Amino acid sequence: MALWGVVATAVVMSTVSAARLSNVRPIIDTNGSIMITGEADVLRVGSDYFFFFDNWGDCRNAVCAQPTNACCEAVKSSECIYATNHTVVAYSTTDFERWTNHGVMLGVDARARGTLFRPHVVHNPHNNLYTMWFENFNQTGDPAACGPATGGCHYSVATSPHPAGPWKTVRDAANGAKFKCSTAEGDFDLFVDKDGAGYIVVTHYTELCIERLTDDFTDGTGETYTIPGQNLTGVAGEAPVMFHRNGLYYVTWGSGCCACSVGASVFVHVARSPLGPYRYLGDV
Repeated sequence: MALWGVVATAVVMSTVSAARLSNVRPIIDTNGSIMITGEADVLRVGSDYFFFFDNWGDCRNAVCAQPTNACCEAVKSSECIYATNHTVVAYSTTDFERWTNHGVMLGVDARARGTLFRPHVVHNPHNNLYTMWFENFNQTGDPAACGPATGGCHYSVATSPHPAGPWKTVRDAANGAKFKCSTAEGDFDLFVDKDGAGYIVVTHYTELCIERLTDDFTDGTGETYTIPGQNLTGVAGEAPVMFHRNGLYYVTWGSGCCACSVGASVFVHVARSPLGPYRYLGDV
């Protein structure tokens, strides 16, 4: 809940009014139910903020005390974290006080078998569809079976005419999204520039790879830029974010901490174009 509180407060503070959210008290939606939270993405549509969460079902307390390899291995062996029953749920709000529950956006029957992680949603101005990318892997039941050697890991794509659905998976499993930056499975983010061009930024844990997307936002174009993250920060990285502000493009990412509760750094890179060159500004 701590990350959730920070994210929501940061979004609200960019608007006219602010709302106070608690890191220890659950949020109740308009159905009277406790909000389901997990790996999150937020999309502003007019005056509405849509939050998309990876619902891990009954998985609780899946954290570790230290960011160690042993911790990561313990997480991989968890029966709920790397399970195949994850779904994507959505909520919307205009004031961060009333939360509308839109239900399941992407169920287990709407994609190939595998572990769903990290949903990200953007609006595509070229076809006026909302596009969701998500990681879908572990089809073999082995969370370590990932990457080009096994073929067990994929980035899947779904589209919808409205952020609240209905969503349809259009790229999945062996027909997953194809792009040059996908040489390894990793956290990612989607970004749409002011000219309508779409980009994906992927962490390979020792570097960041940015690639321009095709106009339908379902594949990469092969136009890439690589940020040698470990050479600059000295640590592996996760959870990249890409955005534009005051004529500059920013990419941030955190230090590698596998399902860890101890927090992370935020490293910042900046450029004058989405495909670089980027320079490292430091850890904020």
